[in-house]
Amino acid sequence: MVVGLPILCAADPKSITESHLISIDPNEPGGCARILKLLEEKSLGISDGARSAMLEQTCAPGRDRDARFSVILLKENDDAVAVREAETALSEEQRGNIRRLMEDDDYRRELIRDAVLDRPRDVKSTERPLDFNREYFSGFVRDTYGIVKAPASWDSRDWGRAALLLVASGGIYANDERVRDWVQRSRNEQSDRIAGLAEPFGKELILPGLGLMYVAGKLTDNVPAVRTALLGLESAAITTLFIGGVKTLAARHRPYTGDGAGAFGRDSGSVDSHASLPSGHSGAAFAVAAVMASELGEEGGHAWVAPVAYGIATLTALSRMNDDEHWASDVFIGAAIGYSIGKWITSRHASSRGVSGSGSRSAGWQAYPVLDRRGRISLILEYPF
Repeated sequence: MVVGLPILCAADPKSITESHLISIDPNEPGGCARILKLLEEKSLGISDGARSAMLEQTCAPGRDRDARFSVILLKENDDAVAVREAETALSEEQRGNIRRLMEDDDYRRELIRDAVLDRPRDVKSTERPLDFNREYFSGFVRDTYGIVKAPASWDSRDWGRAALLLVASGGIYANDERVRDWVQRSRNEQSDRIAGLAEPFGKELILPGLGLMYVAGKLTDNVPAVRTALLGLESAAITTLFIGGVKTLAARHRPYTGDGAGAFGRDSGSVDSHASLPSGHSGAAFAVAAVMASELGEEGGHAWVAPVAYGIATLTALSRMNDDEHWASDVFIGAAIGYSIGKWITSRHASSRGVSGSGSRSAGWQAYPVLDRRGRISLILEYPF
């Protein structure tokens, strides 16, 4: 349930704007199309990130089926009685906060970011905390579908990143032979020893490592550790699925075959010798690293986690080049896929971070950016309970 209160605009002391709240149901026919059209209005000035976050909240697969997209209706009131009624509807503190929203650009941007992008930690979610259960494993299917469908909702920034990755991959691919020759010339006992230690982090050590983290988290009631283990497992599994499909389609010959960097397609060799692109070890290592960096580093406040996790993932990727199992472009593309999936998974499950098992949302103000009739950015204030 959403309660709408008047919002006072103090930009012009002689004219106070009274606002009322309505909602668009994304489940109704054309609901998501109406929401998308509203968000794409250039005059709203909503950032690409905020737009994506709001669409994810209301229209993405796996969303809360009871979600509504709140919209504001504004009516200018010059009548003194209506003005007094609007003023008394809010406490002095509320009126001060709302005036600050209208007048302080930095404060407004900060609140929009916290409310729409970061999702305040004290707001409970409809998504239950992660654990080994039927819901967790069914999420594999939902999230895989969401990843496949994600490009349909990409904005210009997302397509720009994809283009940069494509250009970088092409540049590395053009130099695969040179990089391979240099790596093999530089190979020695020390590099083989390091590769032998790092390579298992892309395959053999993932399941037992995450399993130990999960068990330790359950025994010590460490929710972030449990989340990291479960999201890391999901990210690695989905990454392996995607990379396996690309390997089958590409059928690129591994460097040790001597067929050259441009050799693709099946011949009389073994299946594994034609499974070079992308690197599965690199993808899985970076998928887990991205989850650990997000959950334990960014959210957990442990600054050392990200450099350690990404450092190990990088060594894992380099080990595959040292062992002549992959070309440089293989490990780069694999790492990019794993990193992207790991980040997507953590973002997708952000709403279950640090919440109780009740599955209910606690009462509390939530804010969403809107546009009034004069072209001014304002905020919707919601109070769900």
